[in-house]
Amino acid sequence: MIFNALIDISKKYPNNLALNDLTYSQLLEEIDKQPYELVAYETDHVVLLKVFKAAKLNKPVIILPKLNRDNIIMPTELPECFCVIMYSSGSSGKQRRPIIQPERMIYENSKNVAQSHRITPEDKVLTVCSLNHTAGINAQTMGALLHGAHIIIEPFNAFNFFRKCIEYGAKISHLIPAHIDMLKDRKSTRLNSSH
Repeated sequence: MIFNALIDISKKYPNNLALNDLTYSQLLEEIDKQPYELVAYETDHVVLLKVFKAAKLNKPVIILPKLNRDNIIMPTELPECFCVIMYSSGSSGKQRRPIIQPERMIYENSKNVAQSHRITPEDKVLTVCSLNHTAGINAQTMGALLHGAHIIIEPFNAFNFFRKCIEYGAKISHLIPAHIDMLKDRKSTRLNSSH
């Protein structure tokens, strides 16, 4: 379902930029080159390639959190089909636990993302959230890719976020509350230093 949706989009827009400087045709080639691994250790766009590789092979993929990886519980049983297993934030003080996201849920979420943001193949989306986090991979990136948009993945930087949006022509991004706080702090620091 997920990989088939990507194939359909790549047939429709083979030369559209898909991911950073990769076209949709090149993205498919990169996915094919990826070895299948159950666990994704990366924190950048390679996570996305591993998810699509797992979807193509109908196998699960575990995305490790970016930080505090020693405080996680590895799943003891795995589904025998494609799913994405991510981890809770551990904000409750308990050990991080795996959360299984079946393919149907990911696919429906990607449709909702595209509809709510009105994403089209002409759009450029700046993903600044870590792809180890549901905000990075699900809240925008998968939905935008599966609807023909161009994704630019860069780590969040409060000092150049707006400049990057203008530079790339990105009309859509997704920020978590911590990013908003950093932008507010940056603005207040700039205002105070100008007096």
